[in-house]
Amino acid sequence: MNYILISDLDDTLIGNDESLQKLNHFISSVREKFFLVYSSGRFKESILEVVEEYRLLQPDAIISNVGTEIYYSPYWDEDKSWEKLIGKDWQKEEILSLLKKFPVESQPYDKKFTASYYVEDESVVEEIRKNLKNFKVQIIHTKSYLLDIIPKKAGKGNAARYLKKKKALSTICSGDSENDIDMLTKCDFSILVGNAEERIKKQLLKYDKIYQATSEYASGVIEGLRFFKATD
Repeated sequence: MNYILISDLDDTLIGNDESLQKLNHFISSVREKFFLVYSSGRFKESILEVVEEYRLLQPDAIISNVGTEIYYSPYWDEDKSWEKLIGKDWQKEEILSLLKKFPVESQPYDKKFTASYYVEDESVVEEIRKNLKNFKVQIIHTKSYLLDIIPKKAGKGNAARYLKKKKALSTICSGDSENDIDMLTKCDFSILVGNAEERIKKQLLKYDKIYQATSEYASGVIEGLRFFKATD
């Protein structure tokens, strides 16, 4: 293996079926070069359902719940060392209690290391940030309505670095949205697909190691892999 290849799912791999088929074929031809990982805000079972529904290549690992859980194939055993690492200083009950005073709607599915809500008003998000300034957390507002509060040591980017150390391989990451920014800035090489919003493209222009593809969805991932000569 040459690289750990980590990709977001929604609006990165998923979004254009023809592009996804091309990527599957592209990766299949050089599959031995990559430790393949899907990283998503979805929970584990949802990721595995997406893999089956869209006929994605079987990954070697998945990072779920916005970088708070890591599982390995073929039996999807959870990485307990990662769980222990991020669980320190996590004060979920205190956070849930504090957020009761805010006009937010809880997301379904209780997740051990996330406090997740629906909220569109950015001013509300800013007030939440102020109220949680003394907590060791990351606050991620994605696509202007998804709010995730996670342990400071967690996140897609820190999970990618953890796997890099564990596997002793360089990382290539791809994504499109706010909850991918941490990962894109922390990986060795990164691909921002062409369908990402303009404000995210502008925000990431200063990073030389982030390739901004012109192609959208999975085609953008192929474009980026070719730019980095990852399959040579």
